[in-house]
Amino acid sequence: MQATTFSTRHVTSGDPVAEWEAHNARSLVGLSCLTPRSGRFDAVETNARLGSFDVAHVVATPHAVARRTSHIAGAAAGDSVLYLTRRGSSTLTSRWGSIRQDPGSITLCPIAEPFSRRFAEGVDELVVRIPHAVAETVASSESPARVRLVDGGRRSGTTPASRSLDRFLGAALAAPDRASATETAAELTTRLRLLLTPGFDRSAEGRRFVIVDHVDEHLHDRELTVESVAASQGLSERQVRRLFAGTGAGLAETILGRRLDLAHRILRGEEDGPATVAGVADRCGFASHAHFTRAFRARFDRRPVDVLSERLAAV
Repeated sequence: MQATTFSTRHVTSGDPVAEWEAHNARSLVGLSCLTPRSGRFDAVETNARLGSFDVAHVVATPHAVARRTSHIAGAAAGDSVLYLTRRGSSTLTSRWGSIRQDPGSITLCPIAEPFSRRFAEGVDELVVRIPHAVAETVASSESPARVRLVDGGRRSGTTPASRSLDRFLGAALAAPDRASATETAAELTTRLRLLLTPGFDRSAEGRRFVIVDHVDEHLHDRELTVESVAASQGLSERQVRRLFAGTGAGLAETILGRRLDLAHRILRGEEDGPATVAGVADRCGFASHAHFTRAFRARFDRRPVDVLSERLAAV
């Protein structure tokens, strides 16, 4: 995987808006862009291909876009596009009416349907183009071809699945080579199932995924334990242990392993974090520097200081 970035400010000849439209048609979804009569239009889009998914982070000044019948002709039938709003409220209008998209909201649109969007405050959002084969397996059968609000954002409170999708997509675009495209696409499919497949969050697989996601969000917390995780999910410790039975690692081992993996990424410079071993240990929830060093060496057969020194020597 490799992320690419397009910016209207880098267009030195030709029409920046036309180039922006052409880039979107190639990399994500075809749209017509309508800009204000006064003021400069600036837009930046970072794109990556994650398996069969096209994903993007879009930041732009106020404007409007429209998906017209001319864009739909020849488009892949059955594909959908998912919009996750980070900042700025906007309005999406389709034949089903208007939807207000507030920060934290998630909207699903079939690309075979015309729609328009107005960004009076500008836009900062994450976008996923979902191929038909995946959309069929993850989307609710109630309205497979309907524009719909999946999560209402700040007006109704974002779900843990929405927040985790934001973190996941942001990390995937920032460091697309951290995992293989196949692994990343598989994880994205599971996250979409949590959002779009009724009842999946109550299945054993869905619950395990939600629990591990909660662990990842709280690795900095020294008090993160099987007991605290169970309480956060409204489960007993026994229920949590049963969920992880037969998976090859219990929850306590999973917590330790993910703390160590995060520490390894930070020490190697693959993720932002403290610049000292002690700082990394604290960031990853280890109360004891000695315990961190022993556990790290047992997992990676190297001391944390050696990994950090190797990275600094290469700078």
